[in-house]
Amino acid sequence: MAKPKDPSKPKCIACMMCVSVCPSGCITVVKKKPPKPTPEEEAQAKPAGEAGEAPAKKAAPKEPAKFKYDYSLCSQCGLCAENCPVSSLSFSSNIYLVVRDRDALKLDLLDDLRARAGSEPEPETGAGEA
Repeated sequence: MAKPKDPSKPKCIACMMCVSVCPSGCITVVKKKPPKPTPEEEAQAKPAGEAGEAPAKKAAPKEPAKFKYDYSLCSQCGLCAENCPVSSLSFSSNIYLVVRDRDALKLDLLDDLRARAGSEPEPETGAGEA
């Protein structure tokens, strides 16, 4: 599922709960890495040897870099959706999923999310927002 204000960004916080609870091992999540400091930021940071302080590191974003789902391995147990702390995963209402090639069931959920966000109309401002 997407964030309400930006439908191209996932609600997922890359906590890895879905990966750890999945008995089929069909979910792969890769966390985003923290951004590298720019040369200006490195120049401003104190060297680690001065005053006993290490330079401040930027925090990693709470967002997945990759979210792969292999539907051909899924046992439909629903544990991933039940254990997601931010309700990022949900059950699909698509009951007519038919493919001729097993590789078509290997899904990149972030690409699917971006594709749906690009095809959906922009929400009207002020309607239903708190």
